[in-house]
Amino acid sequence: MKQGKNLDTKYSNRENNEKANRQNNDSNDETNNSISGRLLRSIREALNLSEKEVCYGLCNERTYQRFENGEREPDRFMLEIFLERMGGSVQLYGTTYSLEEYVLFEQRNEILQMLWDKDWKRTEELLREHEKELADCRKGKPAEGNQKLHEQFIRYIRAAITLGCGFAKRQEKKPVDLEEELLEILRLTVPDFCQKRLLDYLYGEQEQAIIVLLAENVCCQGRLEEGCSLYQELLTYLEQRLLDKKRLNPLYPEVVLALARNLAENGQYQELEVCQKGIACLREQQQTAGLENLMKLSLLGFEHGVLLPQGESPELYRKLLWVFEEIRQEYEVWLWSQEQPYPLLRSFYRGQLIGERILRLRLSLGLSQEDLCIKEKEDERTIRRIEHGETKPNRKRFAQLMERLGADTCRFYPVIRADDYALYLAVIELERRMASFEYEAAERELVKLEESLDPRDRINLQFLKRERAVIDLEFGRITKEEEIRRLWEALHLTVPEGVDLSLWPLTKAEVEILNCISITLEEIGDRAGAIELLQKVKKRYEIKMEDLVHFRKEPTGSFARNIIQYRKEGMRLEYNADAYLLVIDNLASYIGNDKRYEEATEMKEKEMKMACNIGKATIISDFLYGIAWDKEQMLSRDGESMEKVKEVCLPLYLKSYLLDVMLKQKVRAEGTKKRCEEVYGQEWIQLIKL
Repeated sequence: MKQGKNLDTKYSNRENNEKANRQNNDSNDETNNSISGRLLRSIREALNLSEKEVCYGLCNERTYQRFENGEREPDRFMLEIFLERMGGSVQLYGTTYSLEEYVLFEQRNEILQMLWDKDWKRTEELLREHEKELADCRKGKPAEGNQKLHEQFIRYIRAAITLGCGFAKRQEKKPVDLEEELLEILRLTVPDFCQKRLLDYLYGEQEQAIIVLLAENVCCQGRLEEGCSLYQELLTYLEQRLLDKKRLNPLYPEVVLALARNLAENGQYQELEVCQKGIACLREQQQTAGLENLMKLSLLGFEHGVLLPQGESPELYRKLLWVFEEIRQEYEVWLWSQEQPYPLLRSFYRGQLIGERILRLRLSLGLSQEDLCIKEKEDERTIRRIEHGETKPNRKRFAQLMERLGADTCRFYPVIRADDYALYLAVIELERRMASFEYEAAERELVKLEESLDPRDRINLQFLKRERAVIDLEFGRITKEEEIRRLWEALHLTVPEGVDLSLWPLTKAEVEILNCISITLEEIGDRAGAIELLQKVKKRYEIKMEDLVHFRKEPTGSFARNIIQYRKEGMRLEYNADAYLLVIDNLASYIGNDKRYEEATEMKEKEMKMACNIGKATIISDFLYGIAWDKEQMLSRDGESMEKVKEVCLPLYLKSYLLDVMLKQKVRAEGTKKRCEEVYGQEWIQLIKL
């Protein structure tokens, strides 16, 4: 089953690209130098929030004003909490960061993974190394708001370890009461926090996670009514404050799950209808993490007289629980949430190392470090230090380097660039419509964006061109060959012709354009071209860092050294995992269509665990369908009986179909249903009865 083209140029020579770059330099530089500040201000003013409310407990108002005015650039940690407190998300915006920031983020991710795995000893070990790394980073630097955030994170993890150990002994004795400690941790950044006035303040996701632990601690002490009330207050806060009401933050379903679990423990079964809020949120985000436990609790409510929403059925839930169990057995991966909440999730799609990006751009263009030297007194050592992550160029210097490289100075992962957050939300709505094959509704959203986005900015123009090309093809206004031409034209706004795609630091948006091109190449019969194109993109993720650079500076702490070594061994995929998985999905489909069934199956089987780990439900469904189809063709080719084909393939098709039904992916589900009815007849019809 082919992934829909929900993600978007005329071939032009290098001279034309450079000319376009020069024409856009003035407007781009002005936007880039202050976009984070302008974005912060636009959201704050639209929500009628004061500067004091946003920066409360983190920095003084004058410092925050300097961020909004573009006089200073907030570091990655501060930018994130400012956006989160206003209900936004840095994940839509993207960023670049230094080697120092990168190491700290990777350490956090590993700590959170160990916490998730309930490996308390290893979590504590990693936390101590993280503290050492922070101490080294702080040398010679004033203590500012981000230091409070780091301290808060460390104390949050320690409290979570203590509570986690207490959960394990819950049947033996009452866990230690951490209420005062958790309040003290929260008050590092929300000084006057009071449980009875929870809605009076703004919170980032780290602060929200501490409130979850606070509520869980209260429940563990036997004060279930008080704890559930705190959970309800936090849900109310999230529902009122988050800007994108259709895609609540990742914490929301975790809060719903924690609340529902405690309600069930207290025998308040009639209130388990709250589970549907979490299920609806995960369905909107096309995510699986937490879905299993929410369905279990929802079924518990159903058994006690709580009706399911119209269109939902207990049989569907039971069959999906079977799907999750089968996937767990087959791939040894968990799709459900923890029994107890550790809600500060790992960070994905966070950005790109500046040095690595400059290095990849330079190598892909065949330039030397000397070619990038601009100032008279500058030498290759300066460029080398930037590429190795030893220093981070200021905004002006970064813009100069990008200009010399013929690239855009945009933040790394946004699909558009604007200082109005509402436009980012409009993009989400457009992509949601495209993913559901609702092209008429998608075009209405696109027209609004075409009227609102500044087309002088190449990032915006690229997005508009790719979406317009896909929609025009869907309505038969252009040929497939014309669509391919337009898509290449869009790509070359940010990727010069002739570069090695395996070296170029492709953004998520660029990978999506290349996927769209490959899909249309396959449709017009150029399967070899489609495969060759995506193999280049796949190689981009597999190229080893040691082929590009050896870091001269050894960071302090054994964990930090391990992180850098990991970078040398292979590119981390989490930051662009969904784009990578879409490449694998489409590439394996083309290879399967080329009758190389074993190769296609192996490719999807290999990456299924990653799809499950990040909870990408649509990709999981696609992989299951693709594996079923390839095995079906393989068995038929080898002369196996129809009974054998049914035994192997029907369960796989069923899992894919049930996931699509649960996600309300009607077009995909109907496509699977129609094909399986034609091939398997009555046996399939009996299987899908709900």
